[in-house]
Amino acid sequence: MSNIKWVAGWGAACTTICMNHTEYFKDQTFRYRIYPTVDGTALRLHFSNRFNTEPTTITRATVAQYTEGSSVDAATITDITFGGCESLTMEAGGEHYVSDDIPFPFAAGKEFSVSLYFADLTQNMTGHSNNGHYIKKYYSRGDHTHSADIPLETWGENGPY
Repeated sequence: MSNIKWVAGWGAACTTICMNHTEYFKDQTFRYRIYPTVDGTALRLHFSNRFNTEPTTITRATVAQYTEGSSVDAATITDITFGGCESLTMEAGGEHYVSDDIPFPFAAGKEFSVSLYFADLTQNMTGHSNNGHYIKKYYSRGDHTHSADIPLETWGENGPY
């Protein structure tokens, strides 16, 4: 993918979110609906652990075309890797973690979803707590990164934040 021009097509401000709902979570999948502002043929995702005082491991991550609600098109589920590995451990206070290049075509205004699974006890201090038309997120217990549907927890489609 050496001829690709990388541009930012979506983002959310990183902030301290501790004490919003829980200080820790475990065995959770978070699914984010992404609203791209440009067309593209590949993705690179950037992550931060800036405000956490402990390392954080993303056990598994995928991207897929959004269908409706918390669902994705199972035929489009694509693994996200980090240095060729399926998991990423971010050091406490670490920033600027970038996924491998992911061949994944997308169009401006056509949402896709990124699913992140955290198997281990994970400190909940770094994230983004905003909601709105362009930021939808869902969460559920267990690993649903390769599932078309994610069974929602009880307090709503926007998850705990």
